[in-house]
Amino acid sequence: MVNANTVYAQKTKLRELVFSAYFEGEIDRNSAITRLHISERQFIRLQNKYQIDKNLQHGLCNQPSNHSIDAIIKTNVLELCKYPYRGWNYEHIHDSLLWRNNINVSSDTIRLWLLTAKLSLPKKQRNPKKYMWREPRAQFGEMLQLDGTFGDFLGDGRMLCLMHLVDDATKTSLAMLFETECTQSAMQLLYHWCLKYGIPQSIYSDRHGTYKVNEKHKLTLEEELEGTEIRLSEFGKVCERLGIKQIFARSPQAKGRVERKHNLYKDRCVKEFKLDGIKTIEDANTYLAKNNGFVTRLNDKFTIEAREARTACVLPTPADLAEQFTIQNIRTVRNDYTVQLRKVVYQLPRNTVINARAKVFIKQYLDGHIAVFAGSHELKYTVIENYVKSIKNDEVLAIKKQTVVKYTPPKDHPYRQLYKPEHKSHRQSNSKQLQKLGRFYGG
Repeated sequence: MVNANTVYAQKTKLRELVFSAYFEGEIDRNSAITRLHISERQFIRLQNKYQIDKNLQHGLCNQPSNHSIDAIIKTNVLELCKYPYRGWNYEHIHDSLLWRNNINVSSDTIRLWLLTAKLSLPKKQRNPKKYMWREPRAQFGEMLQLDGTFGDFLGDGRMLCLMHLVDDATKTSLAMLFETECTQSAMQLLYHWCLKYGIPQSIYSDRHGTYKVNEKHKLTLEEELEGTEIRLSEFGKVCERLGIKQIFARSPQAKGRVERKHNLYKDRCVKEFKLDGIKTIEDANTYLAKNNGFVTRLNDKFTIEAREARTACVLPTPADLAEQFTIQNIRTVRNDYTVQLRKVVYQLPRNTVINARAKVFIKQYLDGHIAVFAGSHELKYTVIENYVKSIKNDEVLAIKKQTVVKYTPPKDHPYRQLYKPEHKSHRQSNSKQLQKLGRFYGG
């Protein structure tokens, strides 16, 4: 690419040659105007300047611009780019300089400074794969894209999962950090979204086991009686109770908006956490969700307006929302009025509205609270620490059978001896065999 200064210098040199030939009488006035492609008025201006200065170079050529940035600011920015912003991309450096250091320098200027100072290298261009473009949704909350990405976000070697939701219409996002991508983390993230923005209309996710049951299991009797045709995961059951439609993608490119957010969070989150000294998951989630925090600043920068002003979200009350975000399990009450859930035994009082062998619902809330319901009645319970299950009669007989020593015949027992029957008929007894048995047992 030819530099603009080089083009201007060549143009000025051409004009000086033409005017030199004109004043020496080699060409006439009309020929000079035609060669320079200028008007007669402009020719008179350049003629007067050439007669005085003997050159046509602009007065501000090779002079610093009046709009140039102070050299002190440039030095400070380059020092910050060496540390602590070393390795950050230009947009991230621009945002951090404006928010942390109150320095407003464009990202293009930062890129030019870093390339000139050899603190950065030009990025190689790649030929991306082409996919069919899908038009974004028209309303806010009409569809959310959900996914999780793993990485060493806290810098301590642990591979943690950053779960985030992105609105398809406005690019509004919400992110939280968890230990793994599981039902609890997905429900926590969706709960905070619904609490802040309302219940969305649909969720676009991949086919992870958290969101979709991939194995073909037979339906239980209770599910068949309820009319269930497809087995749902616990997250799917919550979406069904809230009226949220689940859409499952067959490729990462199908939900590209949330996939591209992975790179943004994995690039900026790690550096922001390291710069602010965040070492725990709780501190990271507080840092992400606080006012004017990391997620708020990203939404202010990248959020766009939806094509339609009205939203597709439903705003519930916090109490109703907490009641829907539960994991419900059906258990049968034992004869000793106990129920068990994940190796934890709960003792129910005997003077209750239920009897032994009845069905109860055990609800697990997001805050860890456990509630036992018999219909609409909530039952009180106590947790049994060292529970010893009563032994049934069948189990007692099985234990006795295990204690009985099995008799093994010796090697010289007639049963182990090879013999041929005297008679071909199997109904007749073998006299030789009977004699051997008699001698063996002392008969």
